[in-house]
Amino acid sequence: MMTTRAFLFVSTVGLVSLITGLTAHSALATEFPFDPVGARHVGMGGASAAVWLGPEAIYHNPASLVWQTLSFSGGMQPIQWTRHPRSWWMHFYNKETAYGVPAALIAQGWDYNGASGESHYFDLGLPFAFNLTEITPGAATIHFAFEQRGDGKWEFDMPIDLGFLARHSSGATLGIVARGLTIGSNGLESVNERIEYGASYGVGGMLTMSSSVVWFKGEDWETALKRYRIGGEYGGANRVHLLGGYLHEPDDSWYATGGIALRSDAAGRYEFIYSAAYDPDREILRHYVQYGVRMF
Repeated sequence: MMTTRAFLFVSTVGLVSLITGLTAHSALATEFPFDPVGARHVGMGGASAAVWLGPEAIYHNPASLVWQTLSFSGGMQPIQWTRHPRSWWMHFYNKETAYGVPAALIAQGWDYNGASGESHYFDLGLPFAFNLTEITPGAATIHFAFEQRGDGKWEFDMPIDLGFLARHSSGATLGIVARGLTIGSNGLESVNERIEYGASYGVGGMLTMSSSVVWFKGEDWETALKRYRIGGEYGGANRVHLLGGYLHEPDDSWYATGGIALRSDAAGRYEFIYSAAYDPDREILRHYVQYGVRMF
């Protein structure tokens, strides 16, 4: 059995080894079709619209906060190991506050390659539930988003994410997220209005399968259906989980992903996740790391 102290030691050694052992190639977040939040998300091929378990799930579908009690998590997604992480994020959620009102907070930022050169995005988000039914929860996240363009110009906007989940007694879950909604014109280069919808299903208590389709504003549905994401997580109550996924884009490009999650106990109170995504066009691996503390 892996004790909490042993888990922390192993995960720290693993992180240091990854940072020192992997070579660097300069690349920016928007050159890869993943939201730069969460290593589990990447390891499962980006199929996250209906995956609610884990602190990072609050970003991928705000409605997941209704099914959680207390969680905190943070991570960095270097895309490729460079002199500094290309992305960072921290999420906190507490359903059992003293005032009976859930409290949640998202802070994150990443680099992207904009029209004016290398740019930076910073985001402070406030998720809140507006439908507290246990079977079909809904929630929204208001983002206070800042961008610093490559030419030094700053932009500000308040995009909103709307998320819904529905869970069947068989274990099947459906999810839909409207992401990046803005009032008026959207002045942010790194935030695109889109809809993600998908399904997940637990198989035998050990394997969770998930799939998602993403539609971007202005696309026809035929194009959207060619952008599909399939992923799975194997492990159940075990302390070691394996992740795998496949992502297909409308231009017929594809990406294969995988990862490993180390958990301190069966409940996954402390968790370290490493995921990698293979980019066949550039023939490189891109690397993602996540730490988490969660209680359900």
